[in-house]
Formats: sequence, C-alpha cells, structure tokens
Amino acid sequence: MKMNLKNLLIVLMVILQVFLVCSCNNSSSTTSNGNNSSATSIENSDTSAEESVTEPTVDEYLEQLTEGKQYKTQFVIASVETFNTEYLPMFFYADELKNEPFNDAAYERNSLIEDLLGVEVLFYGIGKSGTELPDAIIDAVNSDQHNYDLIVPHSSYGVVSMMTAGVLYNWNDIPYVDFTKDWWLESAIKDLSVNNLSAWAVGDLTIGQQTPVWMIFNKELARDYGKEDLYTLVLDNKWTLDKMGEYTKDVTTETSDKSVFGGQLPNALLKALMISTGSYPSAKNENDELMFAPNVDRLSKLYSKLESITSSGADMKITPYDAEKYTDFINGDTLLLLFNGGHYTDLRNIAFDFGIVPLPKLDENQEKYRSMAVGGLMALPINTEDIEYAGLTVEVLNALSSETVRPAFYDAVLYNRCLQDDNSKKMMDVLLETQFYTNVMTVTEIDSMLLEIMKTGNVQSYVDANSQKIKTQYEQIVSGITKN
Repeated sequence: MKMNLKNLLIVLMVILQVFLVCSCNNSSSTTSNGNNSSATSIENSDTSAEESVTEPTVDEYLEQLTEGKQYKTQFVIASVETFNTEYLPMFFYADELKNEPFNDAAYERNSLIEDLLGVEVLFYGIGKSGTELPDAIIDAVNSDQHNYDLIVPHSSYGVVSMMTAGVLYNWNDIPYVDFTKDWWLESAIKDLSVNNLSAWAVGDLTIGQQTPVWMIFNKELARDYGKEDLYTLVLDNKWTLDKMGEYTKDVTTETSDKSVFGGQLPNALLKALMISTGSYPSAKNENDELMFAPNVDRLSKLYSKLESITSSGADMKITPYDAEKYTDFINGDTLLLLFNGGHYTDLRNIAFDFGIVPLPKLDENQEKYRSMAVGGLMALPINTEDIEYAGLTVEVLNALSSETVRPAFYDAVLYNRCLQDDNSKKMMDVLLETQFYTNVMTVTEIDSMLLEIMKTGNVQSYVDANSQKIKTQYEQIVSGITKN
C-alpha cells in the first residue's frame, strides 16, 4: 500500500511537470501569438494610416505653400493684345465684379492671390497679330529689362524662335511648380520640350485658350437628310474618315437662291487631320531632339481617303481659311465643318441646333481619337529676378484658376453659352482628354505638308523633296537651344 502510494505520488509529480511544461509552451505560444497579433495590428494600423492619407484640398495645399510669404508687388502677364479680345484679358485680369461669371471668377482668383501673397495680377497686351510679342520678349530679355513676369503667346508665332533665342526658363528648374497637380496638363510638358528644354507649360490659368480643333455639325440639316447619329459613331469608336465621307454625301446643292454644303475643311487646319489620324510626321528621338519621321504608308492612306471625299463632285470641300468661311455654317448652310476651337465665341451666333465631335480616326484599327491642341502656352523669361517668387506665383495662380476660372469657363462660357447639349459636353471631354501639342514644335514644310500633298497627289515625292530641308531646320533648332 505504501508502495502504491509512493507510485501514485510519482505519477502525480510527472503529470504536474507535464502540465507545467505545457503551460509554459502555451504561455510562450500565447506570447508569440500576442506579439504577432501586435505586429499585425501595427501593420494594419500602418496600412489603415496609409489608406486614410488623402491629398490636401486646394485651399490646404495653398495655405501650406504660401505660409509666411508676402511680396507686395505686381505680377505682369504679357499676351497678344487682340487675341480673342472678349475673354483673353479676363483669363488674367478683371478690375471689378460685373455679374458676369467668367469675369467674376477671374476677379475672385486675383483677389485670393492678393490675400495669399500680396501679389497684384496685371495684363499687358503686345501687338495685334501675335507676331510682335516674340520680338518684344527677346528684346526685353537681351536688354535685361524686367517688364514681364509671364509670357502667353499665340501658339502659331514665335514659340520656337523664343526657345532658340535662349530667353525662356526651363520649367523643370522652376521651384514650387508641381506638374503632377490637376491644374497642369502634364502631357504638354513632354510634347513641348526640345533637347530637354521645357520652355512651355499649359495650365488652368490659360484654360480658355486650350480649346482644341474639333468638327461642328448642323443637327437640323442632319435630321433633314436622314444622317446617322454622330455621337453614337464617336462613342462606338466608329467615327473614321470613311464615315465622314458617307456622312457628308448627297448633301451639297447649289441654286440661284441658296447653296448647301456637305462639309468644309479650311486649308490651314488640314494639319489637324495628320494629328487625328496618327500621321503627323514630326517626332523626337531618345535625346529629345526633333526629327522628321514620316510614315509614308499611313500618310498615303490619309491622302487617299481624303482625296476620295474631297475630289471634284464630292460633297466635302477644302476651302480657304478665313473668317467668312464660318459664315456658311453659322447661316445654316453647311452640314459639317472643321473648326478651330479657339473661335468658340462664334458659336453663340448660331441660331440652330448644332453639336461637336472630335476629328475622325484614320480607320477603326486606330485605337483612340487624337485632338490637335492650339493654345494655352505659358513661359517665364530667363532673366526673371526672383525665380522662387515667380514659380510660387504661377503655381498659386494655376491652382486658384482650377477652383475659379476653370469651372466658370466650362460651365458658364463653353457649356452653357456655346455648347447646346449634354452629348456635346461629353464630346468636349473626349477632346480635352486626347490633346496633343506636337504640332507646335514644327516648321512650315510640315504645317503645310498635307495641303501640298493634296495638290500633287504623291506623298513620297513631297517627302523626298523636303526631307533634307526639314531635317536642317530641326538641326538648327536643336543647335540654337543647345548654344543658348
């Protein structure tokens, strides 16, 4: 019995030891799991923190950016005096509230920057055609005059010459400017750079000048002639050159009383069709140098399709580019018109129902629509005395414009006054999302290339005859930029 009791005690001691060991292991396991849980909790907390981090609002961003900075000075924006006279000054300057949405938005923007930075924004017009501004800027910089803080040219004049003259700052070297922000068109920086000089930028400060080239159509004539719905063609990705030919067919009638035209293509805007069809012959190499790179096969297809829909007897015509040609459309006598979006104010003179669509693709194999951008460029002169002040002011102006001028321009000016239906507004979104500024960095022989090919009928002959001349001009541009 004693033995049995002794054995029982031994068994109990073994059980106790096993229990203690298991308890230790469980405790260790629990501690380990606890640590893992803690680590997981921290990781989840970090992830949650990362997910909860949001971009600051424009107001918050500007408050941080401008804290402790007051300049008490004027900021002068130079542009063409008479370019788009109704709205251009208001992009930059409005001296009082007038109960006019766009004017009042510009006034609000300028009042806000004066509160934030003590900067008074002024507008200074140079010349009436666009050709005078580049010379004025070059002369001012070369004589070390500090007359202008920001330059907004007509995109058809002097953009390249000001770069080769060495009078413009590289945007990549300008402090405070953040091209990832929504108020900058980041893709334009790439399109407009040459030899790694990004002299031109596009932002919401110049939003009203960024309207690209589009097609405008008379919806009443379309109904009368039983035409397909253009909006559906665009949204179904079927709006092509061939479809444009079909759309304008059997419309043109000319009588002693009235003439109706199927379509008109102003000759100076034909280069927009090289952009829209992916046939533009200018490109850049890996060193960001301009190069002549024509795709002869694609250009030949463009020519062939365009020739078939504009040949003698066809309903689509290539016409001289002048203001009076818009009159045919405004009077209700043209079904479809290739239109310079910069003349959007002309749309308010139209009494009938109309709509807009992007330019057609080459064919349905082309993935996306492409729109030729025509304006909105801005630059800083290289002799800017205080580049930190200039960079900060431009960043703030564009940020504030995104909150004031941009919505006023689209909602009050473009959408409500110029575009008459929701589908046209959708089309405008397509246009703005597919802008290319490639055409700005070019030479005359490329600008007029498609028009000249339409006269001769031979793409390869034009390329052979002009290739060396274009290459030489591009080399001179790159050399001028490198030298300066």
